[in-house]
Amino acid sequence: MSAVPGLSDTDLLAIRDAVTQACLHGTDRQQLEDPEAALRMVAATDAATRHASRLRGDAVASARHFGHSWAAIGSVLGVSKQAAQQRFSATVGADAPHAPQQRVIRRVTAVNEMAVLRREQAEGWHLVGFGVGKLVVERSEHPWEHERLTFASHSLLRTMEEGGWRIVGTWGWWTYMKRPLAPAGG
Repeated sequence: MSAVPGLSDTDLLAIRDAVTQACLHGTDRQQLEDPEAALRMVAATDAATRHASRLRGDAVASARHFGHSWAAIGSVLGVSKQAAQQRFSATVGADAPHAPQQRVIRRVTAVNEMAVLRREQAEGWHLVGFGVGKLVVERSEHPWEHERLTFASHSLLRTMEEGGWRIVGTWGWWTYMKRPLAPAGG
């Protein structure tokens, strides 16, 4: 294992093993010699890569929110300050001119955050980010609905996305999703 700032070899092994187990999900390693199981593993690792990429973008946005410089983020990612800023500044959004109207709601917990989101969506806001004890919402001209899934499987996420849901991000074992509500009478 190569050294990663802030993560021990034990952390890296645990991450690798968790990703492997999630991708195998019900498939034994020996079954990968089966052509269909091998193809399912390709799909699962592709989904894991896309999800990890979104999670990395969320992590960079959170680091920027807490005041970390592009140089510090680039150092952790093993790239230059300029490369980190070029790759993630659009994702972060805070550096973009004319950023949409957003606000941060603090002091939320796992117990009250969904009630807070229901209240906010009723007032024309939808979830665009989150972090420890906070939700980031953005003004919207159309209403949205929100869901928080616990330990969401790849098949559930795929079904939700087919139903118009979008992944906002993940935190621990939760996946936050949103979708625009259909117009009344439509």
